[in-house]
Amino acid sequence: MSRNGTFGILRELETGSYRLKSMKPKMVLVTALITVIAAVSCSSESEPAVSTTSAPSPVATIPVPTVPRSDSGEVALFTAVLEWDPNGECIYGVGDDDADGLPLVFPAGYSALADRHAIVDESGAVVAEEGDRVDLVGGRSDLVDGSIEAFGVSNVPCPDGPVWVVQHPIEPASE
Repeated sequence: MSRNGTFGILRELETGSYRLKSMKPKMVLVTALITVIAAVSCSSESEPAVSTTSAPSPVATIPVPTVPRSDSGEVALFTAVLEWDPNGECIYGVGDDDADGLPLVFPAGYSALADRHAIVDESGAVVAEEGDRVDLVGGRSDLVDGSIEAFGVSNVPCPDGPVWVVQHPIEPASE
């Protein structure tokens, strides 16, 4: 191409680069029009490069004390209303004849939601919330120094004393 060529591009031999020297006004208009048409036609025929919908974000959970699952677990029934302590560290089952309630230990895989007082199972489904009346199948055990020796569970953030060990899925109260 010549120095004053039709396309207005001057090749710089020393640097190996190209630079725009001058473009005739009609050529600028044609180039801009072609660019706009290409952009519009591409966007109308295909999906956007960035998704405009957002996938639901996973809900954050916090651990709760759990015991390993067992087919031979206890099967006593404790119908109670779920309550959280003021610090949100210990979850209680308050029965009809037990005003203070019993601290609860849940089946393996259970956790609590971080954004509200609710218990979720291993699949992430909410099984109960604070204030729900539920059937808790399992048995009573003793918490000593944050541990339940019979189940090999430690670091339970509840006061020492009797606890209810839930060994089966939590269900709404059958009343």
